Amino acid sequence: MRHDANKGVLTAYVQGWRDTFRFKGRVSRRCFWYFYLVHFVLSVVLILIDTMIPHPVPFLSLLMTYGSLLTIISIGVRRLHDIGRSGWWMLFLILPVIGGLILLVPHAVKGDPEPNQYGDPQPDTGPRQGMNNAIDDAHCTT
Repeated sequence: MRHDANKGVLTAYVQGWRDTFRFKGRVSRRCFWYFYLVHFVLSVVLILIDTMIPHPVPFLSLLMTYGSLLTIISIGVRRLHDIGRSGWWMLFLILPVIGGLILLVPHAVKGDPEPNQYGDPQPDTGPRQGMNNAIDDAHCTT
């Protein structure tokens, strides 16, 4: 069972990158936060590697930050769509620190269980039917 959960986390992360240029549709709360969990862990690892290698610019962590910017915006837009909000809310990220805090609440809210103007809900936006419902590719794309 644990293997299935890990597969779901990694599947959500890979699917987030595959959908970098998709700003339409929805992404569930679970897929969104799984993506961010893996992304955070990888970012911390790269920061640690950057601190161990003596060079004036933290190359790896900067590459991760700027290289993933469009993916972060894209998955954020689709997460806002899941709760019926416009992707333009992502412009709050322009505001240092407070913009991320403003977006934290809408990104954490449960998605609309019914279809909305942005598409049909993903299967995992409703109540969990047990612990053995790992995410597959179909759950992280709509």
